[in-house]
Amino acid sequence: MDAKNILTDKHSSLNENSAEDYIRFFSSLLNGVPPKRTMSAVALAYYLDRISKEYDSQTQMIALSALKQHIATNENHRGGRMHKARQIVEGFAASINTTVVSDEIEQFQIEEITQAKLNNDKKDEIVSYLKGLKPTDSETVVINHVAYKRDNKTVALIKILRDYKCQICQTAIRKKDGRFYIEAAHITPKSNKGLETPDNILILCPNHHKEFDHGDTYIISRDSTHLRFSMNGIKYTVDLTIGHT
Repeated sequence: MDAKNILTDKHSSLNENSAEDYIRFFSSLLNGVPPKRTMSAVALAYYLDRISKEYDSQTQMIALSALKQHIATNENHRGGRMHKARQIVEGFAASINTTVVSDEIEQFQIEEITQAKLNNDKKDEIVSYLKGLKPTDSETVVINHVAYKRDNKTVALIKILRDYKCQICQTAIRKKDGRFYIEAAHITPKSNKGLETPDNILILCPNHHKEFDHGDTYIISRDSTHLRFSMNGIKYTVDLTIGHT
């Protein structure tokens, strides 16, 4: 028996269409996709209660980000505030384990938004955007009515242009949902005022990211196009260019 039949059997007042709407809403939250339909405050509170009890902190953060986009989009279209929904979501946000790296969640959301619109022309736009980045640019950027850190947009776009492949071993890690996982490493660490620019970001698999950060890494030479370094006794050359030079 599928989920829709289980819901209609358990709740006699629920028809198949409504059951399907509830399932789609919940699935959207778990996958970080802003739901298209709104739900009652009671249903929303129930969903978030179950997510907080049955899913890990990263999934909770993904659901939170999807809901924030959902609320912002609906408020923009309606011209009013979803006060009750915001109150419920704010309470949920306060309960989440804040040790989860929220930057990764933002990057995930920006990747999803960008991939949905991606074509060859869009890739050219991404290249132009990244080449035009300046240290004086504002710290935030608004996408689909939601404010994100501009640095997270930069990293997300670099991941897309690098095809989610490690720049050292070319590994692409496919997740069970079909998407790809990759990490961003800073050549000059952020703690040393390293910038979120293409010439300071390496796209690496988790193993090479940790090795680059914690291994015996020595920069041999570096310019805006290439990085040459030694890592635990092995020499590498990585291309830092974005698009055509």
